[in-house]
Amino acid sequence: MAEKNLQQKVKVMGKLFDAGVVSDKGLQEMSTGQMIGISGITIPEIGLILELQKQVKSNHLYSYLAEGRKLMKAENTATGEGPEAMNAEKDEWEDSDHE
Repeated sequence: MAEKNLQQKVKVMGKLFDAGVVSDKGLQEMSTGQMIGISGITIPEIGLILELQKQVKSNHLYSYLAEGRKLMKAENTATGEGPEAMNAEKDEWEDSDHE
């Protein structure tokens, strides 16, 4: 499965919140049948919910969510977009001899 970015994870969490799943316990107790019953849910999003369950169980949810942030930051830097790229350019400029 391809890496999911932070926006996708937050979108799925929003759907979970809207469905009344607002705690770690509620997420852990959720069955696949209940996932399918969430309005507007897609198969890839069910995969994300299963991954969220796994990460909550292993106490690594924050790290899992941060992975998407790291990917977005790396993509922005590589494409020359966003504040990460601007900071990289600033650092390069400060490190160079520009007299």
